[in-house]
Amino acid sequence: SDVLGQFMPLVGIDWSQTGVAHLFSAIKENGYQLLFLSARAIAQAYITRQFLVNLKQVIYASLM
Repeated sequence: SDVLGQFMPLVGIDWSQTGVAHLFSAIKENGYQLLFLSARAIAQAYITRQFLVNLKQVIYASLM
């Protein structure tokens, strides 16, 4: 991710792609396990893991 993707979660601002939480849930519901590979430093592993575990997104339905 870019620089903002590194720092925004540290100050409590969600910096995730729309729909990624739904995608991760669908993968798990289909019996697969997700293997996340990152170029982040090993010292950031805990922060990255906590971000992924706690990621929640609301899907907005358009009213037409």
